[in-house]
Amino acid sequence: MARIETTVAKGYGKNFGGKIAYLRELMANGIDGEARNKSNGRGAFDSNFSRNGTLTLTNWGVKVATSALLMGTSESQADEACIGQFGEGLVMALKGLCELGHAIEIYNRDEKWRPAIEPSRNFDGAEVLVVHTRKCDDRGGFIVKVKGLDREDWTKLQALFLSRHPAYDPDLTASDYYGKEKVLLQPEFRGKVYNKGVLLLERSDLLFGYNLADEDNINRDRSMMSDYDLSSRVM
Repeated sequence: MARIETTVAKGYGKNFGGKIAYLRELMANGIDGEARNKSNGRGAFDSNFSRNGTLTLTNWGVKVATSALLMGTSESQADEACIGQFGEGLVMALKGLCELGHAIEIYNRDEKWRPAIEPSRNFDGAEVLVVHTRKCDDRGGFIVKVKGLDREDWTKLQALFLSRHPAYDPDLTASDYYGKEKVLLQPEFRGKVYNKGVLLLERSDLLFGYNLADEDNINRDRSMMSDYDLSSRVM
């Protein structure tokens, strides 16, 4: 058994967005994992919610390096098809959900990871995110289980992702002049602005919905874009 101590302190990132934002980061990591591994036939992503309140997110056929727990390290940064950019989504999600009291189990092929908030052995007892790891039977992929959720959490989480939104029809979209941005023509998406398929913000003054093609001008928790940048992209 090993104990991996991160440098992410309890309470860091209080404005990150709360429970649904933490779940969003885990879902985005799963979608990115599928995109990165398409060429080698691995990484297929599954998501489901059970009656007992457990969210399960799985990337089949992959094993994640422990460096994924290092802030600022992201395999998605160099891939334009991926959502991730800053390399802190997984760590922030684990820390935040642990702080909220949710039990989390991670199966990383032949390892089991258990994140927790504990006093640091290296930083004068400050409470930080730690991950306990041990060997287990190979589960076939990277599997994240978050317990203690309800059906409303699952509904809200799905609505944040175009690819999982129950109303989304990719045929009811239009490309803009440059060919990358997508205009969402369905009335259900009016005023909603997505970035790489992830909900960014909502505006009552927009006639359509939009899915932007990159994230150069958004903040770290995907919750804001300046009026100037938004206007230049959709108006």
